[in-house]
Amino acid sequence: MNEAWEPLRIEVEDFEQLVLLSSSLHLSIINIDPRRKIAFLFYAPIATLRPILYYCKLEEVPKERYVHLDKVSSRLRFGDQISAEPNEVSIPLIKVKSEGLI
Repeated sequence: MNEAWEPLRIEVEDFEQLVLLSSSLHLSIINIDPRRKIAFLFYAPIATLRPILYYCKLEEVPKERYVHLDKVSSRLRFGDQISAEPNEVSIPLIKVKSEGLI
């Protein structure tokens, strides 16, 4: 594979940091590999063709389908429905098999 297309891998400190990053970059999903206990998201900046893969290791895999971020307090909570709270952003947690990505 062409090195220019190879994703740049950046490990963030924890899941909370990944959620904050996802929210600030306006990326609407977080991928979860339950078997490997990792969470990750892709970001493709306009200035380069090289995608960025942000990831973190999970102590525990979330069982719920969404993580909700309160934009005022930065509090996280989990649920199986999209939040109707006006200050919250709901980010779907998509279960995937990451294989050799990370």
